[in-house]
Amino acid sequence: MGLLPYLYSRQNVVPMLSIRKLTEIFGFNTASVREFGLDRYSYVLFLYDPKKHIVGLQFTNDKKQQGIRSLVKNPRAGYMVHGGSFLSYCDPQKKYRGKSYPVKWDAGKALMTFILK
Repeated sequence: MGLLPYLYSRQNVVPMLSIRKLTEIFGFNTASVREFGLDRYSYVLFLYDPKKHIVGLQFTNDKKQQGIRSLVKNPRAGYMVHGGSFLSYCDPQKKYRGKSYPVKWDAGKALMTFILK
């Protein structure tokens, strides 16, 4: 039997969002950027359902919308949005930070949702 090359790939296949523990940044993995076409958008609006603990991220290019945050597109660190004040509102005990969450995408609304748990 001959030796076979190991072809390591860091490509993520499941769209995920991570909330970084110390910096309070929402980071999107490469699968979510690629599958949902996040490169088409420049801004994010945070939405929250406190009864069901559902977080919504509305992607848009309308910079005049109230409550909007810039979507940071860093070639080395990936796509992210700062959510410090939002997390202070929906997670004051800081128990949901430092975790990754699977996300759902509504293409018609450009809306990404996940459940804080």
